[in-house]
Amino acid sequence: MDFQDLEKLTRGMGAYERRFSEIYYYLYRASENSLTKDELDEYYKILKKRSHSMDHLVKLAEVYLIMGDKDTSATILERGKRDVEDHVLVSNSLILLECLGGKRPTYNRLAMTNVIAECSHLLDDYDPMQDFMRLLRDNPSYNSEPNISKFLQNIAMRTDTEPGRPELVEDALILNERVKTDKEEKIQNNYTLAVALRSLGKK
Repeated sequence: MDFQDLEKLTRGMGAYERRFSEIYYYLYRASENSLTKDELDEYYKILKKRSHSMDHLVKLAEVYLIMGDKDTSATILERGKRDVEDHVLVSNSLILLECLGGKRPTYNRLAMTNVIAECSHLLDDYDPMQDFMRLLRDNPSYNSEPNISKFLQNIAMRTDTEPGRPELVEDALILNERVKTDKEEKIQNNYTLAVALRSLGKK
């Protein structure tokens, strides 16, 4: 199927859905290594002339990232940042895309703690503690033992079997000191930290 065929198939859709269909078409081709940079650039020119939202640009930036063009991806995200401060999903997509592109995430009060934790595993030189503590100040509802526990568990273990970097596990140990009253969370934290330390060869 070429782009003209796709346009015919999506003719009855609204503009928002059509743009996503177009971008997912290119995303699929990029994942199959059948898309050229010139084709994607040409579509970007077309997209800018059509009705679209920042949601579409975030997804297009992802396609550029898959194609190995970090510069264009970053340019798209930088241009749109001021338009998405109030949109949690899009803001966190921007943060994650920055990290996937090897760039330290730009602080955003709408950041979700699991996204910050994921960035700490994607970037070896990123310490998430400063951003996390700032999030606690900016969002008082985040400052709860269950939320702190979830974050420390996420940074201590990258996957179910792979620990985070030693410095992240140290950060998690420090955060665990803040969990004092929730016994169930404390038990889960201690178990997670024990697994992480054992995987790192520590006791």
